[in-house]
Amino acid sequence: MDKQQTLLGSVALILASGCASNTQVDNKLFLEGEILASDNINFNRDEQSDVVESLSVGLEHERTTRHGFSEINYRATAYHYHESDNRDDFSQHLDLSAEQGLGSKQWYVMGDAAIRNVSSDVAVDAIGDVVSGDTVEEQALTVGFGYRSQSRFIDANALIYGDLKRYDDGDGDYEGYGAQLNTQAGDALNRYITDLSVRAYSRDSDTTDTQTITGITSLGYLVTQYWAPVIAITYQDYDSSLDINDRDFFAVGIGARYQFDRFNYFQLTYNRDDDDENFVGTELAFYPHQRLRAFFRYGQRVYGNAYDFSLTYLSRRWMNEISYTEEINSFDRDFAGVADDSVTVERVMDWVSTLRLRRAEIEFLLGYEEKEELNNFMNEEIANLRLGARYQHELSPRTTASIGALYREYQFDDGRDQNDDYLTLDMELRHYLSRTLSFNSELRYKTRDSNQDNRDADEFRVTLSLRKDL
Repeated sequence: MDKQQTLLGSVALILASGCASNTQVDNKLFLEGEILASDNINFNRDEQSDVVESLSVGLEHERTTRHGFSEINYRATAYHYHESDNRDDFSQHLDLSAEQGLGSKQWYVMGDAAIRNVSSDVAVDAIGDVVSGDTVEEQALTVGFGYRSQSRFIDANALIYGDLKRYDDGDGDYEGYGAQLNTQAGDALNRYITDLSVRAYSRDSDTTDTQTITGITSLGYLVTQYWAPVIAITYQDYDSSLDINDRDFFAVGIGARYQFDRFNYFQLTYNRDDDDENFVGTELAFYPHQRLRAFFRYGQRVYGNAYDFSLTYLSRRWMNEISYTEEINSFDRDFAGVADDSVTVERVMDWVSTLRLRRAEIEFLLGYEEKEELNNFMNEEIANLRLGARYQHELSPRTTASIGALYREYQFDDGRDQNDDYLTLDMELRHYLSRTLSFNSELRYKTRDSNQDNRDADEFRVTLSLRKDL
């Protein structure tokens, strides 16, 4: 039995383990038929029009128990093209998340699985979908065993897991395992500072393997009500079967922390790394109440300056979530043609702001993603900017309308200096004919403007669909 079958079997056991008392289950099967008309079905300069009919069958599942939950959204769709010969297609979409406590809330097993279609090559069509045909199926699976505790002496969260990814064309395939640990002193040890964050994982493909470990810790003791001397330690190591890509970083620093409590503090340290370079590290945690939480950290890693930031603000109607993360990654599909064990640093910023009104909702999003190749023999980079907004209004208890816009910019610094700008505009109307029968219509326009020859394209789509919940 291969690793994929083993992990799938583990997810099935997690789902089955929740079938006990105090279990609430909501299952919904559905059928959906759709007709789509496009004036440029392949989204290129040839501008071939087509009509596509599709039939979908799916399952929506929610389960909650005393110590666990599971959520499943699955859809299988068959497509028929009227004008494109030998083009009929089939796709699947799956989002699964499950967790189940093992006799208590502390020990648990978890599983996540996903099947989706992603762009086969972001440099060709970054927003391709199944209908346009510029996609490959991605299968992802993670199964883990964890422990979480909030005792008087220590707050701990630990997880060991196995994971894998598979693509139709094999680019970016891997399987692996990992572990992560986060600890902090509990209320009974509120004068001690024992912050620890460790993450390690290993990934293997048919030809190569990689290992990564990152550890950050702060140790100290409050000598007054608010002040504590601290020692900061940072370690990061990346190893691959291609030794030329190996990198490691180690730094030790001393400093001070001003701490109101373990959720609100400011820390400043002076650090020295294993190359005898000096840098100043900072850390800020701000959690004044349940509706507002902020965290910021600056330091050094194997790739240089490193930042980590998160901010969450919630009110009765307005929600804001901002995050910025940086992490080492391997087997990135966007660089799969460069090197099988390519190492990249991914910098991701996301801001989502949602305003809920009495019968309407306004959503704004801003995102930026940068992937930088860290191989010693090349240094490619892909950057992606996203800016979007959506307005949704409840016209009646049975009818909802929405309008949205999304702008995406892709920059490829790989010798081509390619820049692609995408703009998508859409209008949607959904009406419930009955409690289990709904009709949906959508108008969508998308365009691509590129600095490369023969890449400009636009498409206008009209979609009508009818869904029956069983």
